[in-house]
Amino acid sequence: MSPAIKLKKSDRARAASVGAIGFHSNVLIDSAPVAKDDPNPSLNRKLGSEIALRLEEEFLSAGWSVGQVFGLQADIQRRYKIGRWALREAIRILEMRGSAIMRRGRGGGLTIADPGIENIMKPCALHLLTHRATREQFNQAKSLLTVVAARLIARRGVEAQQFANELVDSLSTDRAVLTALAKATQNPAFQFVEGILRPVGGCRFMGGERVNPSRLEPLVAAVVESRFEALPGVSSQVTSYTPPQSQNGLELFGWLRPDSSLNHCRYSAQLAFKILDDVMARPAAKPVFLGSEWEMAERYSYSLEVVRQASRILEDMGVIESRLGRNGGLYTCKPAEKEVSPQIFAYCAKQSVGYSDAVDVLTVIERQMALEGVKDVAANPILALFASMLKAYAGWAQSSASV
Repeated sequence: MSPAIKLKKSDRARAASVGAIGFHSNVLIDSAPVAKDDPNPSLNRKLGSEIALRLEEEFLSAGWSVGQVFGLQADIQRRYKIGRWALREAIRILEMRGSAIMRRGRGGGLTIADPGIENIMKPCALHLLTHRATREQFNQAKSLLTVVAARLIARRGVEAQQFANELVDSLSTDRAVLTALAKATQNPAFQFVEGILRPVGGCRFMGGERVNPSRLEPLVAAVVESRFEALPGVSSQVTSYTPPQSQNGLELFGWLRPDSSLNHCRYSAQLAFKILDDVMARPAAKPVFLGSEWEMAERYSYSLEVVRQASRILEDMGVIESRLGRNGGLYTCKPAEKEVSPQIFAYCAKQSVGYSDAVDVLTVIERQMALEGVKDVAANPILALFASMLKAYAGWAQSSASV
């Protein structure tokens, strides 16, 4: 069983002395929601999503102790004053996100799972898909983050020979310059960002031969001498991420699809991804009406029950929403970032990311964007995602340290 997550003492002190950075995340639960089961499945579905998020926030406020049994199903129902169908929906969402699992039998119950990068990658990939992130934006983000890494390394005051030795060791294991630079920053927040950027681009780990130190001299000199404008060109001459099979788009769907072939999945999962493909082909400017469940059943030649199950999958992912009333039906929407915040916070805390680490990386990213003339972070959804996650985590770490 992993120990509960704790903040560093230095970060508690710094958080107490430094003012707010413009973001506050209230993850503490003042009181349990008062709600009851409703015979309407769509209401249970929405209540289940809310309960799942509240449970994750409770996991987090309690330290996200991996392997801890949070409670039995009946106990959680009484605590939240909900029916079994709403709780089952919440548990299904938690298991889909990888936040918790329900163990049966003696000693069982809702058990907190280990926060892993793969659990964060799914919503990140979905976010970038719905915001139509491109290969060009990925390359822009990679280039900018290379300079950000160099600035963080320069702050260490590391000597040229020591830095060269660190690069040689890293590149002999994996021939990716930005990964080596991320390690050399000794900043876990930047390593977290780079750890997401790499799979977003579909880049593979490539180990192999030991790199000749002479090839690293221009890169080492550019970092040590603070010639940051030369870094993107210099780093590409050494080695870089292994080019993915597709140079046109980002390989994001692979993070969302099941591990097995869709042919071996339930009809609801097959239909969900057919609808997702169609949604991604539409403009992202505003919500689009997809049709009623009856219309969707006729359009895709599936039963009404399969359509309802598929829509539930997509609602949990945050891609569509079901509206009731005269103009009711299924509409496209963009996933809410709050749905992944608890997993991000737990994972970063597990990796010993401190408040100061997140603020330092965010500050350097914003500074580099200003120097490169990127006026609006929203212009690049990849950079916008990183900035949003860092702000959210720094806000949570600050509020947690002050409690």
